[in-house]
Amino acid sequence: MFNLYIPKPNGQTTEIDVLLISPKGVFVFESKNYSGWIFGNQRQEYWTQSLPVGKGYEGLKIQFYNPIWQNAGHIKYLQRVIDEETPVYSIVVFSDDCTLKDITITSDDVEVLYQSDLKPFLSEVCAHIEPDALSQKDIADIYNKLYSYTQVSSEVKERHIS
Repeated sequence: MFNLYIPKPNGQTTEIDVLLISPKGVFVFESKNYSGWIFGNQRQEYWTQSLPVGKGYEGLKIQFYNPIWQNAGHIKYLQRVIDEETPVYSIVVFSDDCTLKDITITSDDVEVLYQSDLKPFLSEVCAHIEPDALSQKDIADIYNKLYSYTQVSSEVKERHIS
């Protein structure tokens, strides 16, 4: 599922970029289409994108909100909609156009990887998760609960952006 606008108690929404429901659990993806060098630590509020001199930039450094924290927020509100016992996995996916220079991850419940590494990573993870956590009925129930959050008005999307 793509672009789910999950409501927050304060009337705002949190947007999940991509969500995969599988027999192994729910995978929540935060997608970052960045170039340049990426620096970040799981415990820092902001990460840095560094764009080199000579590609139309003058050594530009841009701060962006920690995508691990961002995805944790998505998962927090998602679990209020689905059964909190459902296994949920956080995966931050960066474009292959960037270089992850100094990324420090301190916990086992999150992954940060390149887009090209996503399919082999998921195959590996799913091969090692035993037994299946969700039945076909569970998958259908979660999908049915979440589908409406992908079908929001342009007003909801604009409000989310602002």
